[in-house]
Amino acid sequence: MIQTRSLQIPILAGSNVSWAEVENVWSEENLRKYEATREEFALFDEDISRTSVVDIINGAPPLTLAVCIPRSCRVSDVLDGLSNYVEFNYSEQFCRLPDDKPHSGADITTIVIFSIIGCLTLASTAYELHHIFIKKATTKPDELRSCFSVYGNTDRLLTLASKPGALDCLDGVRTLSILWVITGHSLLVHFGTYLSNILDYAEWSENLRAAYLLAADFSVDSFFVLSGLLLVYTAARKMKPMQLIKNLHLFYLHRLLRMFPLLAAAVLLQASLFHQVTDGVRWNRVAWETQKCRDHWWSALLHVQNIVNPRGICLSHSWYLSVDVQLHILSPLVLFWVLGRRRSAWAGLAAAVLGSLTFVIVYSFLKNFSGQQDTQYTVYFYQNTLARSPAFIIGMLTGYVLHVTRNKKIVMPWWSVCLGHALAIVLSGYCMYHVHPAWSQLAINFNTALVRPAWAVALCWLIVACVNGYAGPINWFLSLNLWKFVARISYAMYIFHYPMQFIMVGANIMPVYFHFETVFIYLASDVAYAVIVAIAMCVLVDAPFSTLIRRLMAVIAPTPPKKLKEPETDKNVPEARMDETSKRASQSAT
Repeated sequence: MIQTRSLQIPILAGSNVSWAEVENVWSEENLRKYEATREEFALFDEDISRTSVVDIINGAPPLTLAVCIPRSCRVSDVLDGLSNYVEFNYSEQFCRLPDDKPHSGADITTIVIFSIIGCLTLASTAYELHHIFIKKATTKPDELRSCFSVYGNTDRLLTLASKPGALDCLDGVRTLSILWVITGHSLLVHFGTYLSNILDYAEWSENLRAAYLLAADFSVDSFFVLSGLLLVYTAARKMKPMQLIKNLHLFYLHRLLRMFPLLAAAVLLQASLFHQVTDGVRWNRVAWETQKCRDHWWSALLHVQNIVNPRGICLSHSWYLSVDVQLHILSPLVLFWVLGRRRSAWAGLAAAVLGSLTFVIVYSFLKNFSGQQDTQYTVYFYQNTLARSPAFIIGMLTGYVLHVTRNKKIVMPWWSVCLGHALAIVLSGYCMYHVHPAWSQLAINFNTALVRPAWAVALCWLIVACVNGYAGPINWFLSLNLWKFVARISYAMYIFHYPMQFIMVGANIMPVYFHFETVFIYLASDVAYAVIVAIAMCVLVDAPFSTLIRRLMAVIAPTPPKKLKEPETDKNVPEARMDETSKRASQSAT
């Protein structure tokens, strides 16, 4: 596979040529590709120099060419034969040979580990089925022996009962967000390179009807909001400030262990078997992902790769997990005040919101980002923990609002509800459809800093409105039981969908032709693969290791027994009888 850098047409050897002569040389496809360049330079029918023609062609996107040749041939041997027709400079991208993917130690390690998991799964499933269907025992099977059972784990995965006090609308938000993530990655992977009609894709991507698909990166901010919201909503009911300080190590350990099994499985598979599963013309991207995981697997498991190797992240999309864990590590700085009195909670949250917004604005002005999703923006802002903190802290603020109003409805006048909905529509619409081709650097800096917090504010209003009954059919839609299952496997879908997309694209043997309908065809297949793999990994890896982690945490931090209330003194009960009652209560407590 080669990539051209400049094209020269021998027939245009004269000093001056017209566009009419160019049209006689170039095919209809090439004319359509360079029509945009011709209009951009305001070159209509006037004569132009040959140098200008070459310069225009050199400024066009490079052309990628690929061909199968005998192993004994070199690229130059093939291209020299074309010199009579076209002369061009090129750079060789890669040359693939048969059997050029030797097995490594990572492959052996993966096979051994998953073989052990497979044996445990068979033994545990056999034990649980024997206990339930052959012995027909009325007691539950032993949790430790049955934790790897496919039968029990699948049954628990498919049980969709709603718990009292649960925020059901969050299941819909989480499901739509993960589908949005897969959509954005599907467009990036399937149509990012090697398109037959790249200008059609460029034209479609500039159309407003594509904006809601191309703005999929805001789904990451939705997950930051949900992470901060649930952190406060669950912790505020269970802990006090000093309890948080005393159990800070358990607070961190629980978060790390909960995310570890699926992440470790994905890193291990990407470093080994995903590279061996198939092959194709575009397999170089899969090979690159494999090499990154072999080099930087430790930074992925320690959640520091957005800091130590931001350009070589193992599992490219797992930068989010690193940022999320780092935000959880920093969260006690705010959570300590949130768990105390309400006055200190509001003051702490307000200071955190203002501080994070101030930082991100100052940071944007210091860096002067271009407003495009280039490498500088990705490394220094998109994957920067403090730059992404506003959405997380706004989520914490919303979680505290829902906590203090738990089991009671916030009463709002109709005009404030309408104003909130209007503001949310304006903010979310701006986030998805804003364009800034000719903005000043001042406007770009403010937009870079505030567009993601604006999305977080709009989403938080929607959640508050749904919980308090002000969202109407939107709350009904987001609270459907259908979303509970997808939300339950959303983490596994997130971890494994991107490697699966690389595998499917890497196995292609021909260029992709873009059409609007093909976007949804590829998206449907990506979602289907993600769901299938997520279910398998949840049943075989996540569920059993979650049980083991829970048992481990119970040993490390056992739950103290609840104290019985002291019996109330009854004036009509004789003193001897009261002593006996107190004695029995004391024995029961012991």
